[in-house]
Amino acid sequence: MDEPYYQDPDTEEEFTEKEWLREIDDKIKLDMALYGWSVIAVCGGDHTFAYSVGMSQIEDGYELLAMNVDPRVVTHLMNTFGKRLESGEKFELGEDIADIADNGYQLQLRECPADVHEKYSRAANRYVPGCKVLQLVMPDPLGYFPDDPQCDPDFAKYQHVETDIVSDKVH
Repeated sequence: MDEPYYQDPDTEEEFTEKEWLREIDDKIKLDMALYGWSVIAVCGGDHTFAYSVGMSQIEDGYELLAMNVDPRVVTHLMNTFGKRLESGEKFELGEDIADIADNGYQLQLRECPADVHEKYSRAANRYVPGCKVLQLVMPDPLGYFPDDPQCDPDFAKYQHVETDIVSDKVH
């Protein structure tokens, strides 16, 4: 028998890697059928991260990737972004977006480095090959973004942020 790969923290049910990947695929398919997209949160290992699958199919849409954030919080943030993209709203790269997060923190969209995109959002590439992925960047607890010298260095290193911001409407 295969070694357990994942244990559900709520039910304590154990899954092999193959079973767990099948569970994730089933979730993505169901979410995409019901809502148009899915948000996958991954916890454990060196990083906690989340990414969308299917938002790039919205007109002028793109997939989102967020690093080093609470899965419950980022799922809400990404779904809010998805609803606003679906309504036709446009966001600029590097623009401070203050009305998404409930805690009043500003968020930013940044270009997602290709190596980070490849490593952390594989399912998005499987379901929507060639999709554009933008990184949803959050500030540290004091409100500093990762490229600000005052940002907590431990927080900043897990954001994988490119420091050159290209300001333009995202499409």
